[in-house]
Amino acid sequence: MIKDDDDYEIVGWVWLTDRGELKSNGVNVKLSDDKKYFIYNNRKYPPGVYYLIRRHGREFLVSEEFLKSI
Repeated sequence: MIKDDDDYEIVGWVWLTDRGELKSNGVNVKLSDDKKYFIYNNRKYPPGVYYLIRRHGREFLVSEEFLKSI
């Protein structure tokens, strides 16, 4: 979990629309065959906006909602 006082850097983003359009920058992702989700590091993610953040030398893919909540 990320605390308010933690420093992090946004290093990339992914956007999968409800229509199955995949756009990304700085993140290596793959669109599923049915275009209902994308795959990053062998995990499936539903449509939405996600950010790749770097914190303490580790990278995490987090949703836009999660990032807004911190």
